[in-house]
Amino acid sequence: YSLDRNHYINGVVVIAVPVLDSHQRMTHSLVAAGLAGQLDEARANALARDLQAEANALSQLLAARN
Repeated sequence: YSLDRNHYINGVVVIAVPVLDSHQRMTHSLVAAGLAGQLDEARANALARDLQAEANALSQLLAARN
């Protein structure tokens, strides 16, 4: 996953995870953004793990369609 804190937008945390097709190519992404003051490192990492789980589920659905 990718996590940006205060670089793209000061005061904002942006987290992105890839959604992959059956050939492990990125086809989509899931992104979450929050205020840096409300999303500390532990919460950001927990959110990243949740996004990864959802992205994995979506990747499996995409693979099943092909």
